[in-house]
Amino acid sequence: MKTGQLMVFEGPDGVGKSELAARFQSWLVGHGIAAELLSFPGKEEGTLGKLVYDLHSCPERFRVSALTPASFQALHIASHLDAIDRRIIPTLKFNRTVVLD
Repeated sequence: MKTGQLMVFEGPDGVGKSELAARFQSWLVGHGIAAELLSFPGKEEGTLGKLVYDLHSCPERFRVSALTPASFQALHIASHLDAIDRRIIPTLKFNRTVVLD
């Protein structure tokens, strides 16, 4: 059984990873390769990753005054595990490439 490939773009915030990952995914699709663009912690509505992303970006929106670095890390880990189980592994099993930002 063939499985897809996982391509990861890693680096600090603000260096252009998202743009590069999106362009790469478009290039793959343009060359006939089934590929999906995903991100950690996530931007897909209705997911734990999106909730963590929004909490990280705007904690006051959730009436959270402070989170410790360890708490933030635990939330990120939980969102990563959720995305791996729900999206990444199933996508790879369908022989699709995952481009992860």
